[in-house]
Amino acid sequence: MAQFNAAVAVAANEAVVIKMTAGTWNMTGSIIDGNGGSPTYPDVEESISIQGGYGSGCTTRSGNPVATVLTGTNLFVSNFRADAPLRIERLTLRNLNSLYLISDETLTLERVWLDHVGHTQLGASRVILRNSLITHSGGVHPGGGWLSDCAVEIRSYGMETARIEHSTFSQNNGSGALCVTRADAEETDAWRMFVTNNVFWDNTRDIRLRKRASVPNIDARLYNNILGNGVDANRPLAAAPMQSQYVNPQFVDPATDDWRLGGASPGINSGRNDVNLLSQKDFAGNTRWQGAAPDRGAFESDIGSTATVLTVTNTNDTGAGSLRQALIDANAAPNVNRIHFNISGACPRVITLASLLPTIAEPVVIDGYTQPGSSRNSAVLGNNATLCVVLNGANQITGAYGLNVATTASPDATVSIEGLGFSGHSIAAAQFAGGRDHRLAGSQVGGTFGSYTALPSGTGVRVGGSTQGVRIGGPEPQDRNVIVDALGTGISISGSGSTQPGTAIVENNYIGTLSGGDQRGNERGILIHGPGHIVRGNVIANSTLHGVEVSGSHAVGNRITDNRIGIPALCAGTCANRGNGGHGVRIANASSATQVDANRIGFSGNDGVAVIASAFNTIRRNRFHDNAGIGIDLGDDGIGFFDDNNSDPPASAANGNQNKPSITLVEGSGDTAQASGALASSNGWYRIDFYAVPQCNPVVIGSIPMGFWGQGEDWLGSTFAQIVNGWDGVGDGSTTYTNAALTAPAGSTGYFNTPRWVTATATRLLGDPGGTFFWHRGTSEFSRCRSSILGGDIFSDGFEMP
Repeated sequence: MAQFNAAVAVAANEAVVIKMTAGTWNMTGSIIDGNGGSPTYPDVEESISIQGGYGSGCTTRSGNPVATVLTGTNLFVSNFRADAPLRIERLTLRNLNSLYLISDETLTLERVWLDHVGHTQLGASRVILRNSLITHSGGVHPGGGWLSDCAVEIRSYGMETARIEHSTFSQNNGSGALCVTRADAEETDAWRMFVTNNVFWDNTRDIRLRKRASVPNIDARLYNNILGNGVDANRPLAAAPMQSQYVNPQFVDPATDDWRLGGASPGINSGRNDVNLLSQKDFAGNTRWQGAAPDRGAFESDIGSTATVLTVTNTNDTGAGSLRQALIDANAAPNVNRIHFNISGACPRVITLASLLPTIAEPVVIDGYTQPGSSRNSAVLGNNATLCVVLNGANQITGAYGLNVATTASPDATVSIEGLGFSGHSIAAAQFAGGRDHRLAGSQVGGTFGSYTALPSGTGVRVGGSTQGVRIGGPEPQDRNVIVDALGTGISISGSGSTQPGTAIVENNYIGTLSGGDQRGNERGILIHGPGHIVRGNVIANSTLHGVEVSGSHAVGNRITDNRIGIPALCAGTCANRGNGGHGVRIANASSATQVDANRIGFSGNDGVAVIASAFNTIRRNRFHDNAGIGIDLGDDGIGFFDDNNSDPPASAANGNQNKPSITLVEGSGDTAQASGALASSNGWYRIDFYAVPQCNPVVIGSIPMGFWGQGEDWLGSTFAQIVNGWDGVGDGSTTYTNAALTAPAGSTGYFNTPRWVTATATRLLGDPGGTFFWHRGTSEFSRCRSSILGGDIFSDGFEMP
């Protein structure tokens, strides 16, 4: 237990993965013990992943979530003060009175069994519950505010999306097996929910949804679920449930907790298709989607035939064995088909298009790695993939698109493209504008393929129309795409007008570099016009214009996290300059609520992050250096010196012209220090973040010294401050902070024994940081720098004036 407690405490400063060995763990008295509703929980700032099933020494791992069981009374796991995810994986939580899992970002429960838990509360911006079991739970009302007695309650305050997928809810008590609760606050209104391929059976009530009476409807989308008594909602659903079954799922033996589907169950091979399921496991660790369609619920059976395999055997433009014929045949079949390759000759085999290929209209999996000689990337950093099938458009109208899922595709068309190269497609190498839940992985647009040099394409990958759930790349090395040399944008996520794609994930790709360090830039790295997209873990380099651009009023609630922007994948000593010609990140034109965090942004031809006519954007815990402009620029007009926030800003003001804090003193020694200062702004709570700066430089306007300024590089810590004395809640208020705790960057020793430059930002908060939930709603530019002094040193030069 001491090891577990220490591991959770580590997350105060760095991301942590906690691997738990098989057995039953009584968590009473641990750091996650709810302690009768008053948990003694650390102030966690980083991501936490708790994983079960490991053997002694953590060298082996069971596929059974029942191998590791957590018990106790009231358990509380949270990193709600961090812009970082919380993940619970392959665990059973049993015989608990209550369970609280709270995150400020994404909360994921993957292959988890909640069994005999009186009440579970989930809270996060994004909630994912997948391939899990919820049984014999609910019926306990923990009290306090608007908590319910539901088996699983998702709090809607500040929630953006919830996805409940491939899970089984049975024999649960209380107001609902699954509930989304509300409070009388605007922040509970805007959530969306997707409930897909689940089984709800023998519950007191299946699903209970609540929004305020002033809200016209509840945006909950239900697809292919088995329901016992359906949905109880206080407002109309935005869309009627699709493909629901109100029939007995025919569990094997509920009396012995065997929740698998019996052989004659209507839930077998009747779920909703999604090519991303091909990389998932069910609750027990079996391959998901083995039949004509995936099963409903937490378990996948091996009943049913596999999909038809269509094999491409030549590079001809038409006829038997051609890629064109394979696509025609796939479009003629409603179920998912697989296209494989077995073309004779040496790599690469180039298919040159004499006319546009048929648009893809039905589910299909196109796997270029089936071509002999191909191999997936295995390098964590770099790219050693061998692609042996290249689609060549020759920059002719006949090859304007490589592969195209058009807006006319079936709503259930879900397409996976893997292991292909693309050359010379004048509009886009790959377009996803219709259907849903598509995947592009392990592929390359532009560059070289052995001895073959590809022609540049117009756009690398385009996500358009109103398609939802596209995934470009993924978390593993073999998922990485390479997108280079595009004459336009590397990845464009943009529809037309109010019709915009949503919820795409762009992860772990090399954009503007073949190997992670060379220079093969696109005109622009990534362009986003739609809502709810995530750009995570990519290298985005060498663009002529901006690395990432988020633009337009429909671009709401996007996240840019953990990317290297203008930085190569690996830096040995000093980083090579792979900067983007414009801004590292540009947020503009009435877009809003973009979160930019945990990125390294360097060598930009202009600012690190520029915010222009855009509100509520959070920019925290990034590393900025060597940008030609400034680190964070509100208004794209350079350092803002004089704004005291003493009047209501214009609607177009970048982040409401949020004022920066001042630092009056930084004093410390060893690896810790304390900072004091002030903030002038409007009423409310603020988070003051502190950063180390390797070098701050003096700025003089005319003959007036304006202090020293720099770009925050290493995050040192944060504190909270509240303003209550502003006039009419608009501005002209102020507050001070004292003795904010700073911790030296990781790997440092005796950091504050010598003077260190420190800068800060202020981020406005929605909610009270002393409460259960709060959200960041707009960050300032960096403050003037202050040089630290050694503890006890009463002298400083005074030039770093606040």
